[in-house]
Amino acid sequence: ARPSAVSVVVYDGLGRRVAVLHGGPLPAGRHALVLGGSGLPAGTYVVRVAAGPSVVTRRVTVLQ
Repeated sequence: ARPSAVSVVVYDGLGRRVAVLHGGPLPAGRHALVLGGSGLPAGTYVVRVAAGPSVVTRRVTVLQ
């Protein structure tokens, strides 16, 4: 609903940070970020999005 600082971080199955997709302010509205799997081995990852007081996590699977 309003501009906010946003952090989008990818973690591997052991909880290690493997990628930062975004870190900083974004204007209000919908946004799309691309997780290019070419640098990641096949497996399951957790993407954590924090925007203001809201935090959302989702599992993604990278296939090679």
